[in-house]
Amino acid sequence: MCPSPPPIPYADFERVEGWLTSNGAIHGTVLEYGCRVGYRDSRTPCLPTRRTCHAGQWIGRKPSCVPFDYCERPPIISHGFMKTAPENAYHVMSEVRYECHAGYVMKGTDSLKCLATGCWMPNELPTCVREDLYGNLVCFTRANSERRRTRPTLFQSRVGPPATTRTSP
Repeated sequence: MCPSPPPIPYADFERVEGWLTSNGAIHGTVLEYGCRVGYRDSRTPCLPTRRTCHAGQWIGRKPSCVPFDYCERPPIISHGFMKTAPENAYHVMSEVRYECHAGYVMKGTDSLKCLATGCWMPNELPTCVREDLYGNLVCFTRANSERRRTRPTLFQSRVGPPATTRTSP
């Protein structure tokens, strides 16, 4: 059994696997840490950090949450470009839009937004696929069983806030 997880400044965790009580955690319990709003992990920004209870000790890297002012420069996509004018700094809630070069079509959402976590969302980048390889999908609408051709879009799921436990100030 591991002791209760130690507090990590400006980070919260949620239990992913196993059991966690006020007395500690059983072997194999996995915790996933994330930095609080206004902070991001200096080592692996925008990625969660996991720690596991193993043989009475917590193993795995602790996040190092530091304050930030801006999101990093948005990523470049193959066969496409950022339609939004580049900025020197991308403030929280900034949004950028992408387009594909001629002969390519976009798969996925065409925009990213800088969130209060300092990360761009969604975390899956749009991709530009050659038109001749992309093809069309045939789908039916339930309302009128009308046949229509549409382009596939990125599957997007609604993600609610994770259940978190405060571990420090």
